[in-house]
Amino acid sequence: MQTYQTGDSLIFKVPEREISLQPAALYPEAFPVAEAEAVIQPIALSIHSWVVQTPHDLIVIDTATGNGRGARRQSALSST
Repeated sequence: MQTYQTGDSLIFKVPEREISLQPAALYPEAFPVAEAEAVIQPIALSIHSWVVQTPHDLIVIDTATGNGRGARRQSALSST
């Protein structure tokens, strides 16, 4: 787990999901077909929460982008 410190507070990154995609899968309009086929370096995407520990508080920052949250799932590869 990645940990950062700022002043007397600790910040923890809590990974939930990590995926790799070709950039053209996220932004097909930005990559003409010839360029999209040439782009072979995938980009890494991460869904995570944060925990901040201060001397007096413990704070959870949940971005609500993971499973089981009742929202409609969005896929970067969907054909909507």
